[in-house]
Amino acid sequence: MARDDFTKSVIETLKARVSHRCSNPDCRVPTSAPSSGNKAHTIGVAAHICAASPGGPRYDAEMSTHERKDINNAIWLCQNCSVKIDRDPNSFSVDLLNSWKIEAERKATLELGKKLPSDEEAVSLLTAALTGHTNNAITNVIRNSHKATNTALENLDPRFKVQSSYNNGITTFTLHAKENIPIAMTVFNKKDNPYDFKKLFEQGQSLEIESGDLRLEGSKLLEQITGENKGSFYFEPNKLKAIHKLWLVNEKTHETYFFDEINGHVSVGSKYLSYKGSACDGLFEIGYLKSRNAADKKTTMSMSLKIAKWNNVNIINLPFFEKLKCLISNIANGWIVFTSLEIDGETILKNTGSKYDDNDFTNEAYGILEYTNNCRIVARNCKKDILFSSSVLVSQEDSFFIAELAHGLENTITYNASDIKENPTLELIADNGCQNIHKIKNCNDPGSIRIVQSSGETVRIFNQEVTLPPKVFAFESVIPRVLDDMEEIKENDHVLIELSPHDNFTAQIFYENGICR
Repeated sequence: MARDDFTKSVIETLKARVSHRCSNPDCRVPTSAPSSGNKAHTIGVAAHICAASPGGPRYDAEMSTHERKDINNAIWLCQNCSVKIDRDPNSFSVDLLNSWKIEAERKATLELGKKLPSDEEAVSLLTAALTGHTNNAITNVIRNSHKATNTALENLDPRFKVQSSYNNGITTFTLHAKENIPIAMTVFNKKDNPYDFKKLFEQGQSLEIESGDLRLEGSKLLEQITGENKGSFYFEPNKLKAIHKLWLVNEKTHETYFFDEINGHVSVGSKYLSYKGSACDGLFEIGYLKSRNAADKKTTMSMSLKIAKWNNVNIINLPFFEKLKCLISNIANGWIVFTSLEIDGETILKNTGSKYDDNDFTNEAYGILEYTNNCRIVARNCKKDILFSSSVLVSQEDSFFIAELAHGLENTITYNASDIKENPTLELIADNGCQNIHKIKNCNDPGSIRIVQSSGETVRIFNQEVTLPPKVFAFESVIPRVLDDMEEIKENDHVLIELSPHDNFTAQIFYENGICR
């Protein structure tokens, strides 16, 4: 059976009668806007109050075709609301939709010819309403707005204390239960990545669940917050503030290195006590688990570096770099790690010392910090701004190369005769008439030779190019010997020259001026 759809003229009149806004009084979003070129984009729908065909929502068999296609059977809605009313026709009756339509047309009539409030005017109005003042009391607006929100939510369920915050575009509600509250919770687990409730209950660790994977019943407050809002639920056990102390001892020299006090929290699960804390503005994190079974003496400790916090920062200016490098270098070099955990000044845990020089974290952290340190040396000598990137993959070959480069930029490398297995050689381009080659041929006394690269090499560090200064090779007490046949050498030929060492021979390699371009 054919659908009784609305004509174009009915649709145009329908949306004009509500100023192109959704007729749902809780929505009222504009439904049309400019599109590319000279076109228009619309998210509005001319929805049937009584369905256009049998089997549809709110279908009325007694209506004629003309009545179904008439504007009196139409309501202008946005796409979201049009889907909503058809999915749940029992909740959205004919009478309710007609009341929406009447109210939407009434508001459109009242708004006709009147200026709608701008965002700034709306903020000013809210400010005045909440504080009795205008924008010069914005701090009161923020405080009162949160207070009003918290009170409204607490009224839904007085068993909770509500705290709200808004930061970086994210609204956060923190709920504190004043008493034991029975809540029915249904979690729709993901097959590929199920939620780990074991950590929450047994270890006292936090758990995050996406709101779409969770249904809560037993509290109007929780039902209101979950509703259709997209976000996440964080389940947090009760936590106690704790201070983690960390110090290292050199097994051979007995030198002691004290790291910062690490602030964090202790939480207790059914089987484990867990701690998590951070230092150096969150760059260094440490955590561990300790069994509540007195017979189990094992403590599992983990450390991590949040180096992504350094992204896009000049590597010369990385905060806490030297402190973290010292800590990780000492651990990697076999220093013994000691820790203690204190709550309100009382030591509740203390270890007898362990080594972590051969675990994955230490090896990885030491590698990236050493690479970064050598890159800092290159950047400093080159007076080049290099930005840190945690996404850069560094091979062992890259690490060795940058280490040698950094050493070469800061030091002159010197070789004696005993350091070389064979005489050094070089290529010289024969000049006009091969005069330079003949001079070398006639040279019989030891002397000095200095060779400078015509241009410096280009290297990449953290995926950014740096041009090094020319490299200099300086030889003392050598006699040059022409290895090619003199009779066959022509102008512009590349001629192989051997440098024969004599008494007090030295060979030095360094970078010219020590400044990169």
